[in-house]
Amino acid sequence: DFSELTVCTYDDPEPGMLAKITGVLYGCTVDIHKAQVFTMERERPLVLDTLWVRSGGMQISEGRARRIRSSLLDVLTGRQTLDQFLEAAGKQPPSAIPLDSIELRNDLTEEHTVVHMIARDFEGLLYLMTMTLSRCRLDIHSAKVTTWHARAENNFYVTTASGGQIPDAELAGWKEQL
Repeated sequence: DFSELTVCTYDDPEPGMLAKITGVLYGCTVDIHKAQVFTMERERPLVLDTLWVRSGGMQISEGRARRIRSSLLDVLTGRQTLDQFLEAAGKQPPSAIPLDSIELRNDLTEEHTVVHMIARDFEGLLYLMTMTLSRCRLDIHSAKVTTWHARAENNFYVTTASGGQIPDAELAGWKEQL
């Protein structure tokens, strides 16, 4: 029932690569059912993201896949900004996410803070979540994203701009900010 989309590219120096990818899919009216997202730490970090997607309840057609690929290339190479793309696509994302719950934990990995978000699914939800994290200057190193029966349950493995976990004493404040 789903098409598999794999994106392999060099990461941006600034947080937000996953937000660009999910933003393009939102602009193309593509539903993201599941995603496994990884950034490989190297001299030049490499993004390897696999997303299971569909549109209109069906797999992505070959023609539509070409248009999505072209749009991704335009945004990821900087030929067009994500904001320009979304405006041209007529998309106006909501300004807030009505979350059912959010939890930040440092005890699940040694290197990352895990941001666990649960929300009722709606068009553009994953884009809004990833954009929010990147605007807060959190770098998403990996993510496990699942949507089932109109419920999204997403785990983001993040670090701060300085490269480490969010300090334990600051977790409650970050939860409120997010």
